[in-house]
Amino acid sequence: MNSATHIISGVTIGIETVVILQLPSDDKITHDIDILLEKIRNFLQNNIETITLMLGEESLFDQVLSTTVYSNIPKLEKMPKFINICRALYPLRINPKEHRLLKFHLSPMKWFFPTCNPESTRNLPLEPAFRDMIEHDLFHSWTVIKQTNSKLDNRTKVLLEKCLPWQMMDAHRIYSQTKVYHEDVAERLRSLIVSIRSGQNVNADIGQIFRDESYILWRKLTDDLNMYVDHLQAKAQIIYELQQLEFDYCNALDSGIQEGDDLIKIQQKLTRYESTRHCLCSDDDLKSTDLLSWNGLRDRLIREQENHVKLRPMYVDFSYCTYKLNETQIISLPMKPVPRPRTLPIPNSSRSTSTTDTINILLLGESGVGKSTFINALVNYLTFECLNQALLNSPIVLIPVCFRLDEEHLVRFHLIEETDHEYSNSLDQTITQYCKSYLFHLNGTQTKLRIIDTPSFEQENMEHILNYLNHLTHVNALCFLLKSNVPQLNGSFQSCLKQMCKFFGEKVRSNILFLFTHTRSISYTPDDTENMFRFDNDAFRYLVATQNSIEFNNEQKHDYELSWHHSKKESTQLIEHIRKNLNVYRRDEDWRSIRLAQIEINSMIRPILETMKNIIRTLSLWNMESTQVFIQLNTITLRHPSAICLSCSKKTHRFGNIWIKIEDVHEIDNECNACQCPMDKHVRIDYELQHSLVQQPSTLHVSEMMHLLKQLCTVSALFAHYLFDVTENRQYDPFLDGLQKMINEEAEICHAQDPHYLNEFVFSELKKMNNNYKNQLQNLTSNSKTTSLTTIYQWILTASKYPIMAEQMAAIRESRQLLIKKHEYEVPNYPTNQLDYTNISM
Repeated sequence: MNSATHIISGVTIGIETVVILQLPSDDKITHDIDILLEKIRNFLQNNIETITLMLGEESLFDQVLSTTVYSNIPKLEKMPKFINICRALYPLRINPKEHRLLKFHLSPMKWFFPTCNPESTRNLPLEPAFRDMIEHDLFHSWTVIKQTNSKLDNRTKVLLEKCLPWQMMDAHRIYSQTKVYHEDVAERLRSLIVSIRSGQNVNADIGQIFRDESYILWRKLTDDLNMYVDHLQAKAQIIYELQQLEFDYCNALDSGIQEGDDLIKIQQKLTRYESTRHCLCSDDDLKSTDLLSWNGLRDRLIREQENHVKLRPMYVDFSYCTYKLNETQIISLPMKPVPRPRTLPIPNSSRSTSTTDTINILLLGESGVGKSTFINALVNYLTFECLNQALLNSPIVLIPVCFRLDEEHLVRFHLIEETDHEYSNSLDQTITQYCKSYLFHLNGTQTKLRIIDTPSFEQENMEHILNYLNHLTHVNALCFLLKSNVPQLNGSFQSCLKQMCKFFGEKVRSNILFLFTHTRSISYTPDDTENMFRFDNDAFRYLVATQNSIEFNNEQKHDYELSWHHSKKESTQLIEHIRKNLNVYRRDEDWRSIRLAQIEINSMIRPILETMKNIIRTLSLWNMESTQVFIQLNTITLRHPSAICLSCSKKTHRFGNIWIKIEDVHEIDNECNACQCPMDKHVRIDYELQHSLVQQPSTLHVSEMMHLLKQLCTVSALFAHYLFDVTENRQYDPFLDGLQKMINEEAEICHAQDPHYLNEFVFSELKKMNNNYKNQLQNLTSNSKTTSLTTIYQWILTASKYPIMAEQMAAIRESRQLLIKKHEYEVPNYPTNQLDYTNISM
């Protein structure tokens, strides 16, 4: 071979045939066909006239999905079965009239390889053991990758994406990683083998590649993918068979079942499946070790279901959650109690409001429309039965009021300390600077009503309103407050309405109500539709005015009594309509939208960047010092509005031999309490980070750290690409900006501090991460395919649960809940006189 000068470049005469067989995904059938092909090869090589097969062997070719033939013999191309092609070859060989001997073209090698010098060309063989190992590993990996798609066919994918979406995402992740590692290892092997066989690298240690970490990880990923796909294929078959028996499927992990739950808590978490009363509870291990018991309990539920057709049994799969069952068992769910009639004035509802019996009403309106006055008035209408009762008791004033009754009388009144609420001396206008809520009990019921007062919906307030709403569990109604005497809606109102629909999703339209004030002047008669309600707050003004010793004549009192009667009735009907006719708009079930996903992603930017940087810090310690230490992030929830100032310099602290710049937390109100820098130089934060050097091994292995780092980089690129698409703004990339700031910080540390070899490692890895991020983002952009909202939500949920990330996300939620509670006032139960008010003269 060393003196080779020519190469076969074409065949002109001879039997030239290529047969492509598409085999089924069943490993056993494929194995049997391989054995049969080897047997046929021996017949052909030995030029045996008759190819004799057993009946069962020949029928194996019926399992071949498709047979494609390419040949210079026309009749061979027309044969549908591979075995018939093989049997036709012998007669062709022995009959020269049928076909002549093989003839081919030889061409000089220099035509194909001009720079090749035949005299210096070498072709050294590989050691057989290494050659066989390489062929085995490459073929095994190629086969596993190829078979993944055939094993997880469309029906299986649809079923698993519905029942086990997170497991399917894991399978996709392992599949993608295996392909990347396969291509990388194959290319490295190709280059190494060429260099060895050509004599360029005779002394190369080919065994080193088998000891290489990436080669070992590639083989592990291949085995993991093979096992995981087999597992999912088997699980899909179980789910499919159960569905044929009219079982529903439930992953216990998706229902929130976890270690430490008792039977009652498990029942509570499963009661959201209203069509199910009996659950077969087991996991993969219990099913495989005691199949007899599993089948027996399954058959028992089938028999019971025959007597109760409307109640579908459900299989609850505990294979993926932290709660471990001791045996396969049936858990019966209690029947949901029929709601008891509620006491007037709020009639019974056929639709449950929420698991906490709290009605959440979001009140929206332009500046000056009278939201604060409306809230004050509504509480009084729902508390007192009639105007006389309200007169005998002090009116409930949640928000300080100031209005001019006429040219002679300026009325001011408040019951709550003015420091608890914004207060304005401007007439008839209270300025709400941020979202606040008022919580009170509805008379005679266990139901609470929460009214959320929002700032006026000018554009600068919308981001605050949406961030506040992001932390509610549910909303019952979005109420837009309008003045009945304003003939035309302005652009701010229309913009707010559109943004609310974008934030909550289109289904929220059925929960939007319009409340009109100042309707006494038009005899309480706007368009009479079910989502419009008419109010007049003059009766409340009258109540407050009487507390200021202002007198009224009988005609005025009569008008105010009519105003009270109408608004009282309308208030009751409003609450009745919300409870009876409107579905509760729940965050976990209905509340998914592009705008909400955008807000969720924005809240995750800092946790993702901090997690990536801290992983790299720990990897620097493990690479250059010791694997028995790591940098730990401790999150501290902030209880006051706070920010990081981008203009103020950070202090640098040393942890062992690594330096970290620490962010200085500034408390803010309308201005920063810590520095004089402009507010646009401040970035709001919900938690403070503290670092500590822990002298013990981390709970995460190095491979887990590396995997988490790659996943976060991928998620960052995916989120950034999604933000680009939904905002149509590609000028600013928050992830890239954050990475660049971290790189600049490490460069400053390396320049100013000593020793800094660990920070140099961090600096180098951050630059690699930056390039990797850009490449992934470029690939997503060039693909020009928009990621689905469902996929984004899956990644939001998955990334939020990653180690180190989870603690930061929990701190964000806790901080925002604390701020919500800080701006919530729970109205006490005001005692009222129990007299016969109907006989009291006004």
